[in-house]
Parts: sequence; structure tokens; C-alpha cells
Amino acid sequence: MPRTITVSGGTIGDDIYAEDNSTLTFIGSGFNFAYGDYIYGGPLDGQTLTGLLADGTAINNQVWIANSATVTLAAPVAVVPEPAIDKQTGNRHRVTFDDGAASNLLSVTSRSAVSDRPAVSTRRIARDGSGWTFGQDG
Repeated sequence: MPRTITVSGGTIGDDIYAEDNSTLTFIGSGFNFAYGDYIYGGPLDGQTLTGLLADGTAINNQVWIANSATVTLAAPVAVVPEPAIDKQTGNRHRVTFDDGAASNLLSVTSRSAVSDRPAVSTRRIARDGSGWTFGQDG
């Protein structure tokens, strides 16, 4: 009987074995292997997997994949908040994410409570290797 297990956190204290038609999915980032599916005899089979699970726990374990199993490495899904109403001004704020390869970008746009036109500015918050930078589009 096929089994599916998803691991997004917690400590794994030994080697990882995927067997018997199982699918084992690791959700995290910074893995030393690319996101995707791995099978018996593939590049991950018999190798050490390192990276961070979605809860921030480090993983550093050897992975063994049986001929009928699959190990999947997946990125965490970004949660985009619903538009919020500012209780003092009555303005709505929308947050959007741009998941481009060059940087992680977050935009916050304020809209008037009386119309759907953008307010004076959109704030752009970008993350690069040195941290977060704050800018203003105008």
C-alpha cells in the first residue's frame, strides 16, 4: 500500500529510508540538491541531504531510496495575507510577493477607502544577500 509522508520540521536522528511505493516529501530551503523528485539510483539516492526544513530545523542525513519509492524536495509556500483595513484611516492595504529568481520582493499598496485607485505610494521591500532594503515607488 503506497504511503505519503510530508516532513516540514523536527529533528531526524538517523538515515532516511524511502521504501515500498512510498512518497517522502521534504519542505524547506537551502537544500544541497535541487527541488524536485528523486528516485532509486538517482543523484540523491545514497547521498547526504543538507538544508533547512520549513520550521528552520537543519537537516543533515543520508537518504536511501528503494526502487519503488520517491523522495521530493519542495519549497515552502509563501502565505499572502488578505487585504487589511487600517482602522484609523479606513484605507485598504494589499501585500503582494514577486518570487523572481533575482530577489524576493514584497510590495505594499495602500488604496483609498472611497475609491479603488492607488494612494500616493507603493512601498517596495526587497531582500538580497545582505538583508532587506526599503524603497518607495512613488
